Amino acid sequence: FVFFTYGNGFHPDHVCPGGLRGMRKTDKLLDVELGPHKLPEWTAPLEKYKDRMSVLHGVNGSHCGPSHGTPFGYLAGLKKGKSPKGQTIDHALGSLLPPTPLSMLGIGLSQLGTMRGTPISYSSSAAGASRPVPMYSDPRMAYQSIFGSVAGEKSRDAFLSETSWFSELIERSDRTRKRLNGAEAAKFDTYVDGLRQVRKQRHSLLAMKETLAKFKPDYTEAFDNPEHSGQWWEAGIDVGVAALQAGVTNVLTVDAGLSGPDGMPLDTFGIDWPEKNRAIKSSHDIGHWSQVGGSTGSSWVKVRHYSLEMLERIIQPLAATPEPNGKGTMLDNTLIVYTSDSGEVQH
Repeated sequence: FVFFTYGNGFHPDHVCPGGLRGMRKTDKLLDVELGPHKLPEWTAPLEKYKDRMSVLHGVNGSHCGPSHGTPFGYLAGLKKGKSPKGQTIDHALGSLLPPTPLSMLGIGLSQLGTMRGTPISYSSSAAGASRPVPMYSDPRMAYQSIFGSVAGEKSRDAFLSETSWFSELIERSDRTRKRLNGAEAAKFDTYVDGLRQVRKQRHSLLAMKETLAKFKPDYTEAFDNPEHSGQWWEAGIDVGVAALQAGVTNVLTVDAGLSGPDGMPLDTFGIDWPEKNRAIKSSHDIGHWSQVGGSTGSSWVKVRHYSLEMLERIIQPLAATPEPNGKGTMLDNTLIVYTSDSGEVQH
């Protein structure tokens, strides 16, 4: 399963064929064949996948409280908040599928400065109430944590050293635990449990080094010296897809915008409005700018197409990876959900 979130709203005209827009006004369930209809320009890159695609309209998410994003809300169908109210569907699915080192992998994408400043983010996924799942925003950290054991001598030594460090912390934890009571003890137990999970994951990764070496993504110059936000988006997605191919996880969640107001960074593809240049840095900012066509203005075409390029960066490698049992490709056995965290209304 792959969940790809494009933050801050998804105008229905971006994905609904022109001849079908009236059907959204009905209060009855309608099921219409998509094949004879052409997708609008905003989502035109998906036309080539139309024979294996469904467009779902009319799912009400207002109870999640969408306003500048719905952190921990939309994947659980629960009220948004700084702390999750319950388990999200991506983590639930990962728990039900055959065991892998990671029940799910989260990749969080944002402005380059935000990703550098917060390499691990907590935005969309949760194992349960008050149990957020970490998302990698720094692709270097994701790469090292998953493929470090097979990424050259220096990376391998660092991976083994970090794994040993986790073990030392766990062994020393008993002495600290004896001095704690009540809520502090419960917090500490959660912390130590997290360390145990990480250590277990790393031991599992060490046991599958041959497979990791086969699917390890190229560590390009963009990992260490990105020129714009999109290069880290691409690097993070490549690590996520490689983790799926290697069997490190069966569930990948890509949160583009960190379930908040950051949105799509515009430094990536050269949108330039001189009179607004200082104010407009992301697709969220476009939503505050009065333009011809509003949410269906031409500026959104570039923004939407770029997010779909990132979606294709997931689709194409999966389509090129045969299943070991000879039954099709990984894409044939993958459900991809491309959605917004806020329904059709940006704010």
